[in-house]
Formats: sequence, C-alpha cells, structure tokens
Amino acid sequence: LWRRGGNKPFSRSTSAANSDLEEAVVTVIAPRTYNVEGPREACHNPEQEFNNAVLENGAPTVGRNGETQDSSSITRSIQQRLSCFQWAIIFLFVFSVIVVAVVVPVVKNQNDSPSPQTQLPPLDTAYLQEIRALLVPPELWTDSNAPQLRATELMAIQQPPISVNSSRLYQRYAILTMYFTNGGERWHDVDPMMHECDWFVVECTSQKVVELNMGNRLDMTGSLVSELGLLSLLRIADFGRNRLEGTIPSTLYELTNLVTLRLSSNRLSSTISSSIGNLTKLRSLRLNDNFFDGTLPSSLGLLTGLTRIAVESNFFTGNTLLEYMPKWTNLEYFDVSDTDISGTIPTEVGLLTSLIEIEAIGSRLTGTLPSELGLLDKLHSFATYDSGLSGTLPSTLGNLKSAEYLLLSELFLTGTIPTEIGKMDMLVSLSLSLNTLNGTIPAELGRLTNVKELYFIYNHLTGTVPSQLGNLSKLERLSLFRMQLSGSMPSEICALFDNGALMQLENSCEMVACDCCTRCINPTTVGTGGNN
Repeated sequence: LWRRGGNKPFSRSTSAANSDLEEAVVTVIAPRTYNVEGPREACHNPEQEFNNAVLENGAPTVGRNGETQDSSSITRSIQQRLSCFQWAIIFLFVFSVIVVAVVVPVVKNQNDSPSPQTQLPPLDTAYLQEIRALLVPPELWTDSNAPQLRATELMAIQQPPISVNSSRLYQRYAILTMYFTNGGERWHDVDPMMHECDWFVVECTSQKVVELNMGNRLDMTGSLVSELGLLSLLRIADFGRNRLEGTIPSTLYELTNLVTLRLSSNRLSSTISSSIGNLTKLRSLRLNDNFFDGTLPSSLGLLTGLTRIAVESNFFTGNTLLEYMPKWTNLEYFDVSDTDISGTIPTEVGLLTSLIEIEAIGSRLTGTLPSELGLLDKLHSFATYDSGLSGTLPSTLGNLKSAEYLLLSELFLTGTIPTEIGKMDMLVSLSLSLNTLNGTIPAELGRLTNVKELYFIYNHLTGTVPSQLGNLSKLERLSLFRMQLSGSMPSEICALFDNGALMQLENSCEMVACDCCTRCINPTTVGTGGNN
C-alpha cells in the first residue's frame, strides 16, 4: 500500500498518521493510481525509508526492547507491511488467472483426448470377418455386445495379426472372451492389449497358457465361459473368491490336463456332471461355499490322484464321497461340512495315511468312529460335530501324535474318555462337549502340555476335577459346567491365572466350589462368581 500523494513526506503527528493509515486502508478497498516505484522501494528497502524519516522528522523515541520509534516510522512500517501484502495478493490473483485460463484447459484436453500411446490402430475388416467365421458361433454374429465379438474386434486391430493357422489364435480368443464376459474392464493391472502371457494372473510355458490364477485377485462377475475349453494345456484353473454365477460349462470337463480346479466362494449352482471323471490328473478339487446341489457323481471315484476335496457349504446329498473315499489313497484334506452328505466313515480310512484334515461339521454322518482312525499318524485335525455319529471314543485316538485339534462335540458319544488321549502330545484343542459321556475326567489329561482349550460341558461326567490339570501351563480356557462333578476347584488350576495362561474358567459352582472361576453356570442360575 502507498499513501495517497505519492512520495509526500509523512507527518509526525498522530492524527496525520492515523489519517494516512485510514487512507491506506481505504486504498485496499478502492485502489487508485499509485507511484509504482514507491511501494517497491518500501517493500525492498525499509531501512532506507526509516533513515529518511529520521533525517526529516528528528530523533525517534526509544520503544520496547530498546528499539527506536516515532509515529511516522510506525505509520511507515504499517504501510510497508500493507504494501507487501497487497502486492502478494495481486501476484497470487494474477497467477490464479493464468492457471485457470491456460493450464486447466490444457490438462482437460489431455484427459479428454487419448494419448498417442493408447490410440488404437485401424480395424482390419477382412481379418475380422475371417476370424469371426472361424471362432464365433453364428448365433452371436448379430449381437454387437457379445463378449465373443468384442474379443475378435480387439484381435483385429492388434498388429501383427495372429495367423489363423496358429494355435495361439484360439488361446487369445478364449482369454479375451473371458475378459469381456467377467468384467475385465474393472480388473487392475490387466491390459487387454498386452500379450495374455504378460498378465499377472496368467502363467505360460512356451507362450501357452497353463495357469489361470484368478482367485482372490480379481473381481470376476458373470459366468464361466465355455471358451475356457480351448485352453487345452491348462493345469491350474483358480477362480475362487469371486462373484461368478451360473453353472460349470461342459467344456471345462474337457481340460484333461487340469491338476487344480478351484471354484470355491462364488455363487455357482446346479449339479456336478459325471464328466468330471475325465479329469484323471486332478489333485485338488475345491467346490466349497457355492450353491451346488444333488448327488456327487460316482465318476469321482476315477480321480484316484486326489489329495484335496472340499465340498463344504453346499446342498450336496448322498453318500458317494464316503463310499469312494478309500480310492483316494493320497488324500490329505477332506471336508464335507455344512452339507447333507450322509453315510458312515469307512474302516478303510486307516489306509489313507496321508490324511492331514478331516472336517465333517454339520453333516449327516452316521455310524461310529472306527478304531482305524488311530492309524493316521499325520492327522492334524479331526473335527465333526452336530452330526449323527454315535458309539464310544476309540482308545486308538491316543496314537494321533501329530493331531492338534480333536473336536467331537454335539454327537451321541457314550462311554468314558479314554486315558490314552493323554498321549496326544501335540494337542492344542480338545472338545467333547454335548455328548453323553460318563465316568471321570482322566488325570492323564494333565500330560497335554501344549493344550490351550478343554471343553467337557453337557456330559454325564462325575467325580472331582483332577488337580493334574494344573500342570497345563498353556491352558487358556477350561469349561466344566452342566455335569455331575463334585468337590472343589483344585488350587493348582486356580494358580494358572497367575502362573500360567488361564483366562477363562467356567464351572457349575453350586456343585464344584470355586473361588477363582470367571463364570459360574448352575442348573438354575447363570452368573459371574469368583475373584476375577
């Protein structure tokens, strides 16, 4: 800012200073024509202006902190600051106008117009007609939105064109049809103009597609395309954890080189074709978490190389899987949970020495637990509850030295808890709840030094709580309520709150006195008791 009057000397009077300041403020609101050199000098050489004021107006007064001041210097200082501020505002305004008027339209034009790198080459019409006649079913020729037609259009603009006699023509067509059918435009880091073998979800050998790793990496929608059957060398087809719907195309059963087929966690439906028996090289079959129904075909028995079969959370029925289970001698993982699959566990299960996990939660299994289960020395987890299994617990379960999880709840088990279970050195979780077991809790369970969870609730167990359970320094949860136990909670168990890892101790405190239980659950009352 600059006072009206150009380089007119400042007055030392307070009223004049106030008047000048008033004029300076007015100037902000209604700027006039000013001496341009004045503010520039005031902004860049305030010391010189101050010295001039001293010479013209006499000696200044001494202000706070020993600084010399007079009224004109104060006014001049204010005006200098206002001057710098005004010029900064003018500069920012001009700069903003330039950005809006020049830069923004340029950026907009760049965004609206495709860059030279993304501009597509001209369409080869003759080549397009040739490959369409070769690849696309005639009934789709009139549907301009058909993924198959869009695939051939993209193939017709790529240079150099793929020879119609090349096997890659069919590979490229299949991959692009999948791209346009399953929402490829939304896939990140997948450019349809790139060679399909350069897609991060595709693996090739000698430029031939052998793996489609689409599971849990892309948001696939729509249905599986029948053109996948053209990928004759495909070994891994992983489409898990997407939003695929519809049925499995029959051409998928023609991929006889498949080793892994994963369709889990989608919205697929219908039945499984008996043609699945063609996939004799299959090692892993994962159909879980879909809407499949019906009886699984007996041709699954031909897949003798299976190591994993997961069909849980579907509407399957029948007993095919249990009937043909002994044929899968290399089986490692078996899961039929949350299905209507029925039948008994065959005694031949003892021959499947590679088994690591058996899961049959919420199924319709019946019969008893075969003693041959004790032969599965690699078994890591055996979980089956809420089914129709009955009978007693075989003592051979104590031979499962590698087992970490033995979950046999909500069944119809009777008899006693075998003392041999105390030999399961690696056991982490043991659940025998909601059965009709009787007898006592074996003191031998105090040898399970790796166990973290013990659940015995809703049984007919009697006697006292064995003090040996106080040896379980890793124990975190112990549930003992709704049984016929008596006595008091051993101090060795209570000490685990301070000396071990115990966090939860549930008990029927009316029957077993307990001062340390985190929860007392009695036949008539449910509440919190103890000291914790």
